[in-house]
Amino acid sequence: MGERTALGGWIVGALALVAVLGAAARVPAQAGDLVVRVRDSGGEIRAVDLETYVERSVAAEVYASWPAQALRAQAVVARTYVLHQRQVNGANAHDVESSVLSQRYRVGRVSERVRAATEATRGEYLAFGPAQTPILAAFHSSAGGRTAAAGEVWGLDLPYLRPVDSPDDAAPDFFWSYEIDVEDLRAALIEAGWPAGTGTEVRIVDRSPSGRARRAEVLGLDLSGRELRQVLGGRALRSALFDVRVDGAVVRFLGSGAGHGVGLCQWGTRELARRGRSYSEILAHYYPGTTLRRIGDPADVASGSRAR
Repeated sequence: MGERTALGGWIVGALALVAVLGAAARVPAQAGDLVVRVRDSGGEIRAVDLETYVERSVAAEVYASWPAQALRAQAVVARTYVLHQRQVNGANAHDVESSVLSQRYRVGRVSERVRAATEATRGEYLAFGPAQTPILAAFHSSAGGRTAAAGEVWGLDLPYLRPVDSPDDAAPDFFWSYEIDVEDLRAALIEAGWPAGTGTEVRIVDRSPSGRARRAEVLGLDLSGRELRQVLGGRALRSALFDVRVDGAVVRFLGSGAGHGVGLCQWGTRELARRGRSYSEILAHYYPGTTLRRIGDPADVASGSRAR
């Protein structure tokens, strides 16, 4: 659920944003006018209307039993993300993948609670800048208490993707651990195309402002935190927010959170909704400076939608 273990998909989307930041928003007059081209795991591309796509994505990303305001927030995020990707991939055969390379999407039964959240936010998306284009609505499962800036993860600074506190300590991955034998780690590095490291230490040498591993010494090699996650896999190192030590022949990781940590934290959203925050307030918290807009409506959706 929103683990974002496929790190490359978000990086491509973030870098592609540079090409569209200054462009006028290409959003249809009505939400029903828009079709999303989804490529499934088998490579087949299907055209789906926007709101059907949104409800299916929300159903695949979060639990239907979550508070209604959390479901609404996820619906706006799903819609914003696909509007952004539609602009980025306009010349391509498809707009999004059906997996975490984009955001999860599945065909099947959608609960009435998810459908109601989608309908309650029909056509709503987050915009930023003079042109009010749809933002890169990055999100993840669990931040480990504080989100990361886009610049920390992708090297691209976006003013609406900056660190904020996130009350996600109820997340199943808020704390996690992982162990691997030193020689198995060495083999994993070689398999991933790295040279055979001759060192014995594994340690963090630099951290980002949000505390995530920026650079690490790994058996004599210099890797970024993202590169180390790619070597071991996102299910092993669930985030870059971790400590590591070597005990004899075993490397032990102790970490917090799941996913890249940028943008909306799904488990933090659940808790904020549980505390009584509205979906527009939640979105303003995780995407500061953005405006909540509706397709075909020149005015803001709500006066409180812009973060202060």
